[in-house]
Amino acid sequence: MTNFGEQVDESPFAARGFIFSAMFLGAIVLVGLLVISISFFGGDDEDGEETSPSAPTASPTSEKPPPAEDASVCGLTEVEMASGLDEPPEGTEWELAGTIAAPGVEGQGPGTVDDDGYRSCFARTPLGAVLAAANWTAMSSDPELADVVMERALAEGPGREAALADGGTSAAASEDDGASIQIAAFRVISYDGEEASVQIAYTSSYGLDMVFPLDLRWENGDWKNVLADDGEPATPPYPVESLSEFVRWQGA
Repeated sequence: MTNFGEQVDESPFAARGFIFSAMFLGAIVLVGLLVISISFFGGDDEDGEETSPSAPTASPTSEKPPPAEDASVCGLTEVEMASGLDEPPEGTEWELAGTIAAPGVEGQGPGTVDDDGYRSCFARTPLGAVLAAANWTAMSSDPELADVVMERALAEGPGREAALADGGTSAAASEDDGASIQIAAFRVISYDGEEASVQIAYTSSYGLDMVFPLDLRWENGDWKNVLADDGEPATPPYPVESLSEFVRWQGA
């Protein structure tokens, strides 16, 4: 199970790639503390509604064939250029990546699992995009994969360059406090075969449901994670009181 703790100055994970996993795990701790504080002191919106990003937008209904040069890097043949996903995929198999159960679906990905455990090659479909996002966040629970995720999962552009440049200055480590997280649900916000926006929801032993939004781009035959120009996620993680608007999906 994933462990959480306070930052320390002398971290064995102060390598470039650890910023990715530190960002992921640290966000859960910070948001958990925020939720506890709001609950204790009272900080609800005046209308009593929680604040969260906009609801999913409708997916395009027309399809166009992808260029031949955009074929899957590992030969996956499933391609959808316009559609959504509102049901849990059948045949999902779960395997630990770090301390989080990562999903896989035959024909959708991951099509490649390296000897070091890095999972890649996802189909050019809404499900492939969801699987890519879920596997990235799961792999980020393993500090030994952090460098690899940084190098291979990020889309080309200023966001990637900023993340790689700033990664060497980030240091974090954790001590065992008994807390853990696992994938609980997902939803597809938008998808057109070239880009996608998905949200992966996690549940924690804090009793907190938390959403990680990820933007994706089809690049060099696989899905890549698009960061804002400053190297941070375009939309930060946020807590939710209910997963009723998400598709339930979990393996642990």
